[in-house]
Amino acid sequence: MLAGDNSILQKATDAKTKTERQSIVEQARTDVLGYQAENNGGDLDKIQLKTVLDTYFKDVPAVLPNRETLLELQLKTLEKYGTHTIKVSEIYNGNILEGPKVKAITLYEDKAGDEEGKTEGKIHIGDFVNYNPIAEGDTGTENKYKYQSSNDYTGITEAIAASKVTGFSYSSQNFTVKQNLKWQIIGISGNNILITTETPIKPDNSVTINRYYTGYGLYGLKAYINVSPISEERNEINNISQIYGNGKGAEIGKTRGMTIDDVNKITGVIADGTSVTPSGINIYQGRSGYLNYGTELSDFEKGKYAGWTPEAWAVASSTDRADATKSPGINGKVSAYLYYNSNENLKTSSSAIRKKLIFGENNSKYWLSTRGIDAASHYAYFGPGWVYNNQVCSCNGDFSSDGSDMGNAARALGVRPVIYLDSNISMTSAGTTDNVTTWNID
Repeated sequence: MLAGDNSILQKATDAKTKTERQSIVEQARTDVLGYQAENNGGDLDKIQLKTVLDTYFKDVPAVLPNRETLLELQLKTLEKYGTHTIKVSEIYNGNILEGPKVKAITLYEDKAGDEEGKTEGKIHIGDFVNYNPIAEGDTGTENKYKYQSSNDYTGITEAIAASKVTGFSYSSQNFTVKQNLKWQIIGISGNNILITTETPIKPDNSVTINRYYTGYGLYGLKAYINVSPISEERNEINNISQIYGNGKGAEIGKTRGMTIDDVNKITGVIADGTSVTPSGINIYQGRSGYLNYGTELSDFEKGKYAGWTPEAWAVASSTDRADATKSPGINGKVSAYLYYNSNENLKTSSSAIRKKLIFGENNSKYWLSTRGIDAASHYAYFGPGWVYNNQVCSCNGDFSSDGSDMGNAARALGVRPVIYLDSNISMTSAGTTDNVTTWNID
């Protein structure tokens, strides 16, 4: 017979259907084997299994149920694979982990989570990491979790004398590690993932400068001298940050404060020493004047130009400053600039995750552990950078080349430590919300 349930045509159709169905199962199993190979023969996690199921089936649950329910689940294939119903256990019948376990560096992508559709299983700028700054076995009361930033290094003694600080009678600003902080990924350096605190940290005994700046205070010449980007010199912001760099997963000895370069990479700003892009950024460096005598900015910062250091320059006589053989030239270098959160040319303008990471929800206020020089027509101004009032500035201008402390520019802000996560660690997803994943350090 040619027709009917037992006909030759029906048997041929059934055979074709069976072969097509089996082909889909085998393809899916091959994908599963690929993930198992990545996991060194281990079990699949829910995100990996969901990726396989989404490839071949429709109406896959957004959140997969527990293993027992999931393995019994029957799914209908996508139209391009025909009209078949296949049980999940036919494809995978092993254990199912709750989240992906990944080696951080292998899955890092240099984009914020809200810039692409699917972010699960991938590490992005803005993701949270459950980092504990206290090492296993420690109590957090050990000396390595404390730091005293002496007034001799911050200029607070001078600020008090200039009546810029009131109600502060300590010899130092004291920091003790806080354990209840949230940490976010800000980028990558070599093989390390970089994380920083969601909100800036402040001293246990905050300073108030100029009545409305409260936090870690820096003032005058010492604000510039002791926030040096040169590794062998003192950088108080880096020293403070070090107390947070002892936790599980941290690359010991690499912790530092957040820099202008960290901020620029997230906002998309490029400052190469000759120009700053994109448009809409105020550039203060390189204006004409008698300070421009052709030497390099870095020579002055390192104290290698005709024996001058910033401290010596600040107290030098006007005659010496007018001497072209001793004056610190700038040579057009761009190290002083300022830009606003509202600049529509920044990457933060189209990324809520990046914007919140840098500027916070309530106007984050923090120092940067890098500094700049603003060369005006007759003077230069020196100081560390900051993020404040929805602005980013590479040079605070704490003191002037005429030797005076710029008291009205003095500020007290927070500090954001930057931790280098060990490149050999792996991390497990604890879930994704609004395209931002939270990771546990294994």
